Amino acid sequence: MKNSKFLKKSKATLLAIFLMMCATSSDLIAQPGLLNLVGTIPITPDSNFKIGLLGYIHYIPATDRFVVILGTDLDQPVYVLDSSEICTVRANGFKEYLPGMAPTGNY
Repeated sequence: MKNSKFLKKSKATLLAIFLMMCATSSDLIAQPGLLNLVGTIPITPDSNFKIGLLGYIHYIPATDRFVVILGTDLDQPVYVLDSSEICTVRANGFKEYLPGMAPTGNY
């Protein structure tokens, strides 16, 4: 059940990071109860990312989507887009979500 502990920690970390980002705005601090936890979703592991390291969540107003950026371990080397470089151990990736946090499948 090691993955279960990590999964709980990943969810808590993403929520904490999201709340810390929001708390940096003085407008949000003046509005208690603005953010309410309505549920949690698993970010990793999945078929593309076996682990998620230090996740960040961003809202993209132009697309009305959320993007979770995370570090992950690689099973096999991958080429860096538009480059001759190869990542062999770790890489950064993203997962896109709709406003209700349903995954879009874009990563």
